[in-house]
Amino acid sequence: MVKLQVIGCDICRQTPALTYEIAASDGRSVEVDLCSNHGESIEALLADFGSLAKKGDEEAAEEAAEETAPVVPKRTRTPAKKAATPRRRPKVTPLEDIEALKKKG
Repeated sequence: MVKLQVIGCDICRQTPALTYEIAASDGRSVEVDLCSNHGESIEALLADFGSLAKKGDEEAAEEAAEETAPVVPKRTRTPAKKAATPRRRPKVTPLEDIEALKKKG
């Protein structure tokens, strides 16, 4: 099955249309589909301010990087070193002593 999506202008329903998403810094945003006739004003804004917006984005990113607190790397804890305990050899009991203990007890 083939699925075809056709985007038409939200104003005059003419196809083809481009989708424009406009967002304001106060959180408002709108997404509209406009044909070439109705999208002329937005295209003009993009042409006039497109290069400025790119520069502004780079400058804003640099300013944001300067304004944010420096990132402190997370300290990794090294495991606490255990006090070295001397290894003790197990007590070796001769066979004769073991037999003597069996007879006593």
